[in-house]
Amino acid sequence: KYMCEGVENLYVGPVLRNLVARVFNAETSCVKLGFCKYPILVKDSDVEYTRRVLSDKPPVKRPIVDPNPSKLRFVVFADAHIDYEYKEGTDAVCKFPVCCRINEHLSDTKEDKATEKAGKYGAVAKCDLAPITFYSFIDFVTNTLKPDFILWLGDNTGHNVWEHEKKNHLRSMKDASERFQVKYGKLGDMYPVLGNHEGLPCDNFDVYSNKHQWILDNSTDFWKPWLTPESQKSHREIGCYSQLHPGTSLRVIGINPLVLDTMNEYLWKNSTNPYHVLTWLEAQLSKLSLIHI
Repeated sequence: KYMCEGVENLYVGPVLRNLVARVFNAETSCVKLGFCKYPILVKDSDVEYTRRVLSDKPPVKRPIVDPNPSKLRFVVFADAHIDYEYKEGTDAVCKFPVCCRINEHLSDTKEDKATEKAGKYGAVAKCDLAPITFYSFIDFVTNTLKPDFILWLGDNTGHNVWEHEKKNHLRSMKDASERFQVKYGKLGDMYPVLGNHEGLPCDNFDVYSNKHQWILDNSTDFWKPWLTPESQKSHREIGCYSQLHPGTSLRVIGINPLVLDTMNEYLWKNSTNPYHVLTWLEAQLSKLSLIHI
């Protein structure tokens, strides 16, 4: 009951509002009901979009490979899903989707004969990451691996989506950013992007109002040491950026996945090129001579 009430409180509003907006909006309802001929509604086609984008693609020219190329070492990490309520010794088996944590509601959901307990650093069970394990990972990356740069692909908050609120999202992003910046705090040390769990509720981001602008504003502020002023401006506006890695010809492009998330209920109203992200990405890619995606 507790979990269902949490999900209901977070999701029912966006689902109903955006479902109604899709079916009964003033621009298209007349056409859908058969009373009007205009506007003409055309279904998006990813095939047609791809064909148009590639229509002026130049012939492929294989680059001359340098026999002694300069090399860059980088680390990619995603889906930390840090649980700040994780506690050693709690039940690692429970009837909630996430266990190993402090929660008064878990006492009534303990599985019969459950014996496995949360360890200091984690458990092979339905548990999110213990903060101490994440901090150990940061220490290993920055002090042992010492890559040239890091790609951080988001999804920092836990899987307890029925309890998500603004402070949870900001805590995990801020905590991780500050801890990485102790050793990796210069321009180009890290290239971060949002994940689908950074939406509130999960997967959701309102592209038609400033309701979720706090996500872009706060993440941009947390990531300032790593991004150029131009990248900061772009990320604050649409959650995307394009940036040259210092001292190289390598360009890193970060995309906001929330505006292209198929589970984002705010896209039900109109999913055509939200925030003009596809137009922006097309413009960025058209400037490049060699692309690896």
